Amino acid sequence: MAVKLFTVAGPVIVYGISASVIYGVIYWVVQML
Repeated sequence: MAVKLFTVAGPVIVYGISASVIYGVIYWVVQML
């Protein structure tokens, strides 16, 4: 169960971090304009 949970949570965590980074970059660019 724990292994399956980790397998499901891994990509979700990576996606969340990636989305946060992308959103942060877009926000920074908008502030620079």
